Amino acid sequence: MARAGSDPLDDPGLAAHWRAVTANHTVLCYGHWLAWLADQSLLDPVLPPDSRITRERVHGYLVYLHGSLAPTSVTTMITRLHEAVRVMAPVPILVNCAGGAGAQQNGSAG
Repeated sequence: MARAGSDPLDDPGLAAHWRAVTANHTVLCYGHWLAWLADQSLLDPVLPPDSRITRERVHGYLVYLHGSLAPTSVTTMITRLHEAVRVMAPVPILVNCAGGAGAQQNGSAG
């Protein structure tokens, strides 16, 4: 679990320091990503969170978001997506929306 372990002696998780509002917003944004994947018939519930992110998928998601949200909101959605996967995935993920749509895994184009 990213926010708290089941045992007080367990590692509390990478998101343990998040305020409740940050955690709730991150869950909402990640849920939005999952809903978009499902709508595009791209959601495989068996895959781990970091395996669902590819350059092509993030690009498509950005196009979708830009169709209905202000640029600042798009940035927020992508940032929260990145943070959600960062705390859930064992492997670091980089989602770069500053220089255009894209996602990288382990520093590669993935």
